[in-house]
Amino acid sequence: MDPHTRSILEAINRRFYAERAQDFDSSRTRPWQGWTQALAGVPAGAALRVLDLGCGNGRLLSHLRERFEVSELVGADSCAALIEVARERYASAHVRFERAELFDEHGAPALPAGAFDVVALMGVLHHVPSRAARRALVHAAFERTAPGGRLVLTVWRFERDSRLSKRAIAWRAAIASEPELAALDLEQLEPGDTLLQWNKGARAVRYCHAISDGEIESWLRDLPAQVERFYADGDGELNEYVVLQRR
Repeated sequence: MDPHTRSILEAINRRFYAERAQDFDSSRTRPWQGWTQALAGVPAGAALRVLDLGCGNGRLLSHLRERFEVSELVGADSCAALIEVARERYASAHVRFERAELFDEHGAPALPAGAFDVVALMGVLHHVPSRAARRALVHAAFERTAPGGRLVLTVWRFERDSRLSKRAIAWRAAIASEPELAALDLEQLEPGDTLLQWNKGARAVRYCHAISDGEIESWLRDLPAQVERFYADGDGELNEYVVLQRR
């Protein structure tokens, strides 16, 4: 996928979250079921340094505080409205929420510095255009994980859910109705690239990628980690979790 196509797809999602931030916040109030299992091996009461990439409204922090001592949390998200919600809801001397893109102007990962006990990359990767960019982001997130710490990432399996897959919009129809897509070269799209309609509140569309098992394997191949994979959330199979504990 070329940089121009990436920028078009990223702009679609940037607009979606800017316009639908309130709806998104109101629908993201409870913890995901899989969070507890993903951190099952961490001793209760442990002091954790946490990096939450794509933190949205910051709700992961509330879940972590129920079991652990969060000595530091850095949350990063590209949506300014959701970052403001997180700052107001979870103000603390040990917590910092930043409005930040996860990639720089050249398309390379640009993550907050530090070494963290838990790095969360949940509900993010399906919004990243380009197989190469997704792999680069996973590896950059793993580099922020301290020895013995864990990277927790999720893969949204929307394509396996009949209710969600019905929301897919044909690319040619979308190009005709969405001005941001007028310059899109369909030949640059990768298998799995999808536009989904959002049905809560006003109509909106967002770019999502259906990530294959082969792609996940390509992320893990060169990483020095113990890996756990499981399904959770929704009907029990909405998200695939991949937990990498750094050796």
